Amino acid sequence: MRLTTSACYIGHTTVFFGLLLERCLATRYMATYERSSHRAGYTIACCSVLSAFLLSWFKIRLFNMGQRTVYCSSVTAETYTDVLITHSLLLMLLTITVIIFGFIFLQNRRVTKRVARNVSEKYQATENIRALRMLAPLLIFHFICYPLYFTVSIITQSIRHLVGTLYFRVIFSAVYCPSYYCVLSPLILLYIIRKKASTNEKTIFTVTTGKPQREEDIYFQNYRTMW
Repeated sequence: MRLTTSACYIGHTTVFFGLLLERCLATRYMATYERSSHRAGYTIACCSVLSAFLLSWFKIRLFNMGQRTVYCSSVTAETYTDVLITHSLLLMLLTITVIIFGFIFLQNRRVTKRVARNVSEKYQATENIRALRMLAPLLIFHFICYPLYFTVSIITQSIRHLVGTLYFRVIFSAVYCPSYYCVLSPLILLYIIRKKASTNEKTIFTVTTGKPQREEDIYFQNYRTMW
């Protein structure tokens, strides 16, 4: 159970990195990505989940399963170094993810604004921007919560010998960020989905209530929009 819950939390970072890596491929092969197979996506998804479980195993491999604790954290005297290494790697991966996000967002914005002869590139760039905008709120929230959790964990562990075991457990339980993260992240995701659905409904309503147009006008208007 501890391995599964730890892998789920670590998976938030590895899956985010995988999603951005997939958008990198969509940006790099913009003209042909729409016609490519799903093999790359399946490979990235499997690697993201597998790496989350491997990091979780490394983090708790020295954990004493016979020891009873009153909090969910896997940080003990035996696992402290492994946990520190794991979270340092995840923090580094999250920083790289944010940098990649900014880079490919600017790259796709540049493609949508320039005059291009390849309509497929503009279409793919527009789709990339839409996907990145949907990911942005969750990525920002994760980028705030994860470093905060990492910092708070180190601080609380460093003052454990000063406050005693009882007060340490109370403090650590109160500031245990994954609990708040698991409650708030689905709410943010629900807000994104509803907002996206509302935007699509408005777009459809605008198109259906417009003035009647000839097929030729609609065809060339769509091309002008893409260009």
